Amino acid sequence: MSFLLPNYIQLVNHSTALVAGLLVLPGAALGAIAGQLSGRWLDSAGAKLPLHTSTTLIVIGTIGMWLQGHQLSNIAILGWYILFMLGMGTGYGNLMTYGLNQLSGQMHTDGNAIFNTLQQFGAALGTSVAAAIVAAGQKAAATQAAGTVTGSVNSFAVVAGLLVIEFVLVWWFTRRAPAKN
Repeated sequence: MSFLLPNYIQLVNHSTALVAGLLVLPGAALGAIAGQLSGRWLDSAGAKLPLHTSTTLIVIGTIGMWLQGHQLSNIAILGWYILFMLGMGTGYGNLMTYGLNQLSGQMHTDGNAIFNTLQQFGAALGTSVAAAIVAAGQKAAATQAAGTVTGSVNSFAVVAGLLVIEFVLVWWFTRRAPAKN
């Protein structure tokens, strides 16, 4: 999303880089705040509710961008991205904490290293795949804007599909997670 949305805002909606940055700023800020608060939520309620809420918000935000992708206004991007980032902020740290808690104490260091490595690799791979999909859309279209729309919509679809898989996996793995009182 950090690659797709600024490009969409600039190339399709013909806004400046400043406007693109300002449009994604509220989502990033709210995601950061949610990350701080969600750790407390995890401690008080257990993993199930924060992770279920997180994956639901992320999927809704991404599917919203995908379904409106052919006509995403800057305001729509702002709204869907806020939902997406609230979900990311709520779930990212909690998902890592929940995953690490499944390991024995002596394996936490290795688990943390694996999570950090996979995060970096996943981000690089995701950005590369999204860029390739957008470039393919641009190559096949008459204009750069039309191609960016097509490529972005296709990228949103791929991300939405992967997030639906994450949604199912999170709900599956947390189905027996104890709730804290």
